Amino acid sequence: MSGHVTDKHLEIAGKFVQQARGAGGLAPVDLDRFWAAQAVAMADPFGPDIPQVPLGACCNWECVFEEMGVGQQWKRWRGDAQWRRGLSKAYNDRAEKIVGRRLLGETPPDPNAPPGYPAIKSLPDIFEMTTRWDDVSQSDWWMEVTGSEDELARLLDRVDKRLDSLREFLLPDGWDEAREGLMAAGHKPPLYRGQRGPVTFAAAVTGPENLIFLIYDTPDLAVRFRDTILRAMLEKARIQDEEAGHAPEDAPHGFSFCDDNCCLLTGHMYELFGLPIVKGLWDRYSPDPADTRYQHSDSDMGH
Repeated sequence: MSGHVTDKHLEIAGKFVQQARGAGGLAPVDLDRFWAAQAVAMADPFGPDIPQVPLGACCNWECVFEEMGVGQQWKRWRGDAQWRRGLSKAYNDRAEKIVGRRLLGETPPDPNAPPGYPAIKSLPDIFEMTTRWDDVSQSDWWMEVTGSEDELARLLDRVDKRLDSLREFLLPDGWDEAREGLMAAGHKPPLYRGQRGPVTFAAAVTGPENLIFLIYDTPDLAVRFRDTILRAMLEKARIQDEEAGHAPEDAPHGFSFCDDNCCLLTGHMYELFGLPIVKGLWDRYSPDPADTRYQHSDSDMGH
């Protein structure tokens, strides 16, 4: 046992356990008071006078399978609205008793809602990537495109050419007609303000080991790869801004990255490859101090 745990600490913990057992396993919390204090704390998380530390837990649907004893079925969750609603209701019935809130949405789809926009091609599409569903991880996996530096150079040739007329590639057949009707009804197409990458994306194109070798052994090609990714992201974002009716000066700010694999690179490697892409997007879309500049990593970015 840690030397920092004293008999006094054990006595306090024992009292909490006894209280929880007396309440059916639940801590004796005034839920109304907790949620009121949570609202105050979240409004100013680092304020000196907040009544409690704000709860930062992400209370979303991802824990519903474990809580309800149902095998993870992410595809069905996304595509079967009736099943999702039933599972959400059962989860909410349980959550309401424990935390005092119905945490998941139960609103059925609106049968009269207008159809959404046809799918816009993604950054992986620009780089000719395919995906494969994996039942174990319950997610889509990007499949490697290149197996050698020569293949990467040829891919970049094709991508660079594609970027010269990217709108024609990004937007599907029938886009203009669909956009005209939806915009008239007040529905704007989605903006491009987030990307899994840049290192995670690049590692999926080449394979993670190959990306590391590329940066070490052939930095000129790595820099070309980096610059093409940056150009593709900026051009995709610009096109989608224009389709939503935004000019550069009034386009909404903020850009987010989810980059688990940035932890694979040393500090020098990241400064060469990943950081210029992140900086390029933030310089364009997050120039002001209050703008969102989100970067998720599987490391503390101490490198």
